[in-house]
Amino acid sequence: VVQVGEGCVPNSFRAVIGSGRLTTSIPDAVATTFTLSFAPATSTDLLIGSEYIRITGVSGNNVTACVRGYAGSATAHNSGDAAVMKAPIHLSGAIGCAKVAGYINDAIALRGW
Repeated sequence: VVQVGEGCVPNSFRAVIGSGRLTTSIPDAVATTFTLSFAPATSTDLLIGSEYIRITGVSGNNVTACVRGYAGSATAHNSGDAAVMKAPIHLSGAIGCAKVAGYINDAIALRGW
């Protein structure tokens, strides 16, 4: 999935809002249930390895439904692999560019560059 007219992967500019590890393996590219060391939120994306997984159902730390290979391809993952939860707000386009430019401007000012 690529954003039309932007040429960027939809998840590339999303803020990290949580992280942890898989506590069960994901045995293949089609499995849609697994457990994490933290409680994920629905409508967020997980980055495990190079795979983005859109979370559509949760119960506690268990992912009960998801879309595998969102913005790319799906693959198996091992228990203990790092998992990063990304915010549902996309920072591409004009609004996102303004936010990123503001963050960069603040960082430059803070460092006195």
